[in-house]
Amino acid sequence: MQVLIIFAHPSKKSFNYQILLKVKEFLENKGIDFRIRDLYEEKFDPVLFFDKHDEKVREEQKFIEGSDLLIFIYPTWWGSMPAILKGYIDKVFSYGFAYGIDEDGQTLPLLKGKKCIVISTFGGKEEVYKQNSLESAIKKINQHVIFEFCGFEVLEQFFIYDVKEGADLKGKIEELIFLLQKVLLVSSQKTST
Repeated sequence: MQVLIIFAHPSKKSFNYQILLKVKEFLENKGIDFRIRDLYEEKFDPVLFFDKHDEKVREEQKFIEGSDLLIFIYPTWWGSMPAILKGYIDKVFSYGFAYGIDEDGQTLPLLKGKKCIVISTFGGKEEVYKQNSLESAIKKINQHVIFEFCGFEVLEQFFIYDVKEGADLKGKIEELIFLLQKVLLVSSQKTST
């Protein structure tokens, strides 16, 4: 299995970065091949221009083509992913690469067979996102509007709430790693049958 981690947080002091390190450690310990694309470190340009050929976009598409599983790690800001990640999806998950249109005008997902896991953090409390149906709205957009539209099987969306500077979130990371192990085990059992 080849894993591609798409990381979108500007600070190496962030909780998101701690998640990245733990996921990396987990994959190394399991002997799973992976590559990390840190969009801020790469200085990925999220601005889409239709008249501009972008070699960087083709490079990112090659990373996706060579991967079986994508893991997205990012904070949710203002109810959505950071602009750099939204721009990455706009540019890299493009027409002709991630999706197409058949002769009947129906959408064709072109990344079938690939899987993804979404890991996102929130500054607010879980109850607020659940009471207002924001959690389900965010999950539906991720699953149906972005990933399934392109052919991905969404294995899990793991949200971590109430992330504040200095908060003890060790238990949340342990829960995440346990879930990751379970999801990868179930996924590999499905693939082998």
